[in-house]
Amino acid sequence: MRPKITDIYTTTKQKVTRTETKTHAPDFLERFYRDSQPRKKFRRIHRLPLSESTRVFLYFGVALLCVLGIPRALSSTLDSQYPVASIFSSTMAPTLHPGDLIFIRGVSAAEPIEQGDIIVWQDGVQGSIVVHRVEEVGSANGRTTIITKGDGLATQDPPITSDDVVGKTVTWPEPLPWAGKPVRLPVIGKLTLLGN
Repeated sequence: MRPKITDIYTTTKQKVTRTETKTHAPDFLERFYRDSQPRKKFRRIHRLPLSESTRVFLYFGVALLCVLGIPRALSSTLDSQYPVASIFSSTMAPTLHPGDLIFIRGVSAAEPIEQGDIIVWQDGVQGSIVVHRVEEVGSANGRTTIITKGDGLATQDPPITSDDVVGKTVTWPEPLPWAGKPVRLPVIGKLTLLGN
């Protein structure tokens, strides 16, 4: 059966219309389509899901690198022999928690130690580092005496002198909402056990 003339005309017109649409399409659409192909492939590669064990490995790897590498770099910057310290007890809760990593800056002789400061001092009896808040500042025999106490404790520490002070905790600056609070990295402090 031979096709009718109207059918041939209709089919030819549809082909011409499709051809004209492709011919007269804006060039920027073709460039966009052409350029978008590599981007889609990149996005698929970039969004490849990582397993939970891989994420944990990467997290602790970066954290361990920070714990072992940062202290050497910060020692001169913060002018402190102990630029970082880990919190292993709850004596400073709720301000500081076990596992927190804090930063310590050196204190010059001209900088006063005031009530409310969180200082780090060397316990000559036990040979440990103590991170507590200053409760009282006084003087005896021409030397500055300091009494500290943990935020989570009911009793004060024995008096110390300014010679025992290692430094102050680094705090967040103004105008941040948490200004004045110590800079801390939760959990990462526990990794320092691996470096000892």
